[in-house]
Amino acid sequence: IYYINVNKMCLMTKTITKGLKVNYELYIQNQSNKNSLADGWESKEEVDVSMNEIRKIKQEIVKNIPNNDFAKVVYAHNWIIDNVKYDVTTNKTNNSNIYGGLVKKEVVCEGYAKAFQYLCDLTAFEDEDIYSYIVTGTVSELTGQGLHMWNIVHMGANGNYLVDVTNCDQGMIGENNQLFLAGYTQGNITNGYRFEVSSRQISYQYLEEMKYIYSHEDLTLVQGPALKESAMHVHSWQETQKTDSTCTSAGQQTITCSVCGKSKTQELPAIGHAYEMSYFLADDKD
Repeated sequence: IYYINVNKMCLMTKTITKGLKVNYELYIQNQSNKNSLADGWESKEEVDVSMNEIRKIKQEIVKNIPNNDFAKVVYAHNWIIDNVKYDVTTNKTNNSNIYGGLVKKEVVCEGYAKAFQYLCDLTAFEDEDIYSYIVTGTVSELTGQGLHMWNIVHMGANGNYLVDVTNCDQGMIGENNQLFLAGYTQGNITNGYRFEVSSRQISYQYLEEMKYIYSHEDLTLVQGPALKESAMHVHSWQETQKTDSTCTSAGQQTITCSVCGKSKTQELPAIGHAYEMSYFLADDKD
């Protein structure tokens, strides 16, 4: 929730003692004023205006989302590259949230990553195994090292790829999409991943807490060249098991990809009763 500053919120603790048993309840203190609003908002009315601005932009973005799954990821990335620029002052209001990315269009790395994540979350992928998530850590190259935020995109059966929208922007080290759906050249989760960019190397190291938030599988990237659409695996689903629905009970269908073997099971709704009207003619017995 971009308009809330969690650092301004108050976490309250309530202690309930019953005999020898002690329970604790934690809750966020109800805010009736602007105390918990992020910088740039002074009232609920201002928040509503901002939400309407984002809603309008969202509608424009959604209506142009392409049909192809690979193209959808490209579209999210390119929309940001084409519309957003880096806040070189690094201190502008909302430069680290989706309002800054979608409306103000001037952000730092956090704003880039959150805007890309927001667009991916808006997207309905045909392959439900395609999704994005945000990670934080440090990035290192010839000019030095610093804290950074970027995305990992899980491209279904193809695995996990790095997407660093910030450094793909114009004038950055990875411009021209060199760090988009990128595979690493060397490294691992523990020591960091290295990527070859224009005969230079850039390294990404996860913050330690990422290893508690995500699984080892989530943080493991694909080694090799950037993913191209021609290399995308497209599932070919075939029904492998089915339990028919009844009038009152749901059924179940399992489909399996004949190429990679991935399976998924979905519920089939109960079909409901189908009543028929019956007529009886009584015998005329006077």
